Amino acid sequence: MSLSYMDGIQAYSSWRWVFILEGIATVVIALIARLFIVDWPETANFLSEREREILLARLRSDQQQFRMDRLDKQAVRRILYDKKIYLGTLMYLGVLNTGYAASFFTPSILRDMGWTSLMAQVMSIPVYVVAAITTLCMSLLNDKSRHRFGFSLTGCAIATLGYALLLAQQSLSTGVNYFALFAITAGGFVAQPILIGWQSNNMSGHYKQAIASAVQIGFGTVVGSSRAISFCLLRRLCNLRVTGLVSG
Repeated sequence: MSLSYMDGIQAYSSWRWVFILEGIATVVIALIARLFIVDWPETANFLSEREREILLARLRSDQQQFRMDRLDKQAVRRILYDKKIYLGTLMYLGVLNTGYAASFFTPSILRDMGWTSLMAQVMSIPVYVVAAITTLCMSLLNDKSRHRFGFSLTGCAIATLGYALLLAQQSLSTGVNYFALFAITAGGFVAQPILIGWQSNNMSGHYKQAIASAVQIGFGTVVGSSRAISFCLLRRLCNLRVTGLVSG
């Protein structure tokens, strides 16, 4: 919100400053994070030999007899033929759609409710705060229960409820429409990280887990690009078509 006041500084529009400052922050954090990224258990220097043995034994027990710690032609072939990678990616693409939709549409929907552009940005803050708290709580519960499907489906159901309300937004009060934004954002944010962890749990070995995560998250950015284009085109038509697109 404060970046809107930077419009015209150094002859740059405020939206350009958003990308400039976010890009700088990303690069700086990435350089600092490199110093704290945990290494492989076999080479992590902060583990004692006893701790290393225990950790490796737990990993072997979790993966049972299946391993993928060597990357050669046969390993690549087995990875590429594993349908779980593609099914997990398809699930992630559908759920990630909700996250991008919330980012793109929330300020615009709030403006349609009668708030100014500045107040729309302010009123979007509680939406993300509630989504963050809900995601952390649900992540803790699904980790303790060691169950993924039910929690992911619950998040999708909550988001679907929000979309259903927005489809009927013309006949609903402002408060109900505002609640729909909470449901969409929280539901999507709950399901998204669970699907990432779920797929990783079903991959054995360092390389297979890394490749599966790269495919899943990498293709997610394609969804973001398509939703940005869809937003620009369909927003000019009507909210109903946009809501129908992202809910589908």
